[in-house]
Amino acid sequence: MRSHVRAIVPLALDVHDAVFEDLEEEGFTFDFDFAPAFMETLLWSEDGAYREGEPEEFLEDVMMAVRRRRQDVVARNTSSFNPASCQVD
Repeated sequence: MRSHVRAIVPLALDVHDAVFEDLEEEGFTFDFDFAPAFMETLLWSEDGAYREGEPEEFLEDVMMAVRRRRQDVVARNTSSFNPASCQVD
C-alpha cells in the first residue's frame, strides 16, 4: 500500500495546488477535507490508484467530494447534538 500511496503523492500535490484557492475560500482543510476526498475520488485497482477523465473533471469531482464529505460531517454532528444538554441555569 505504501508504494501505491507514494506514487500518487505528486498527483495529490498538483490537484491540491489547483483547488487550493477554492479550499481556502470555503474554509476546507488539507488533512480533514481535501486528502480524504482526493483518495475517495481516485479509482483503485490491484496496480494502484489512478484518475479517470479529463483533469478539469477530476478537479471538479474532488471538490464535489470535499463538499459532500463536509455535509456528511455536519449532518452527523447535528444529529448527535442535544440542545437540552446545553442549557444554562
